[in-house]
Amino acid sequence: MGDIYGPKWTSDKGQRPTRSDDKTRLTSTGDTWARALADLDGAAISGAITACATGATGEWPPSLPEFRRLALEAVGDGLPTVDAAYREACEGSYHPSRHQWSHPTVIDAARAVGFRALSHEQPRTTWPAYRRAYEDACRRYRAGEPLADAVPEGLPQSPGAAQPADRQTARRHLDSIRVQLRRRPNNDCAQVGEEARA
Repeated sequence: MGDIYGPKWTSDKGQRPTRSDDKTRLTSTGDTWARALADLDGAAISGAITACATGATGEWPPSLPEFRRLALEAVGDGLPTVDAAYREACEGSYHPSRHQWSHPTVIDAARAVGFRALSHEQPRTTWPAYRRAYEDACRRYRAGEPLADAVPEGLPQSPGAAQPADRQTARRHLDSIRVQLRRRPNNDCAQVGEEARA
């Protein structure tokens, strides 16, 4: 990078990524870059350097997030298209903890929009929101920023979970509600209509 950008690089990042007193230890900047790029292979790094050499960042060296983005673009970052991601998010939104998500960005965007919204609302509402959330998730992924953790399993069913009442109990409860609302137990709509007209 020093050969490409000259003093614009070396005055900011130093001549070498290792310390002058101990060549086996990285400088703070070198360590930061090494950790942020550790998941990328040599082809990605080489592709980013080639992009820099051909002027992808103009006259100035890239920041770490810009360099990471160039590296991912050089080899293809494996991200689904926004259309494919949206379809998967809608399908997976019914049981997000059981779904095998193709990429962390897909679930991150789905979580941002809301699984319930994706499974119950119209696409004209959820599509624009998902597209924005997915583009943001992809930007954060390319920059090496963290995405949200895995989908929570949800609340366990409590041992005293509600069970449907039998007919007699249900009728008793309905009668109690009618009394509270000052209505007759066998309220007939036709009868109420006739009384209202009288």
